[in-house]
Amino acid sequence: PMTEIRHSSSKTSVGMGILTTISAIAVSYFVGVVIIPVLFSFFLFILLDPLVNWFDRRKISRKFTSPIVLLFFISMSILVGWAGYIVRGLNSALAIITTAFLIPILTLFLLLEKEYLSSQLRLAIEPTVSLGFLTREVSRMVRSFFFGKFSGGTRYFRWIFFTLFSLGVR
Repeated sequence: PMTEIRHSSSKTSVGMGILTTISAIAVSYFVGVVIIPVLFSFFLFILLDPLVNWFDRRKISRKFTSPIVLLFFISMSILVGWAGYIVRGLNSALAIITTAFLIPILTLFLLLEKEYLSSQLRLAIEPTVSLGFLTREVSRMVRSFFFGKFSGGTRYFRWIFFTLFSLGVR
C-alpha cells in the first residue's frame, strides 16, 4: 500500500507541473499585450532621456520638453515607417489600441516622473545594489544597441540601394 501512495503522489506532482506550465503559457499569451508595450516604453524612456536631460541642463523644464521630445520621436517614427512596421506586427484591435496609447502615455510618465521614480527605486534597491552604476550601464548598453543597429541598418540600406542602382533596378 505504501508504494501505491508514493506512485499516486508522483502522478499528482507531474500533473500539477504540466497544469502549471500550461497556465503560465496561457497567462503569458494574454498578458503579452500589456507587457510588450510596457517594456517598449522603458526602452523609449532610456533612449529619449538623454535628450530631455540635455534640455534640462539648459534650464528648460522637463514638463515642457518631455512631450515635445516624445512627439518628435513619434512623428519621426511615422515618417521613417517604423510605426507601420510595428502596427503590421500587431494581430488584434486590443494590441493596436494598447500600443497606440499605452506606449506614449507610459513613456511620457517615465520622462516626467524620473526623479520621483528613481528616488523610490533607490530606497528599495540601494542597500543591495549600486543603483547609479546599474542605471548608467543599462542606459549605455541600450543606447549602444539602438545606435549600433541603426548604423548597421543604414549601411545595409546603402549597400542594397547602390547594388540595385548599379544593376539598373528601379
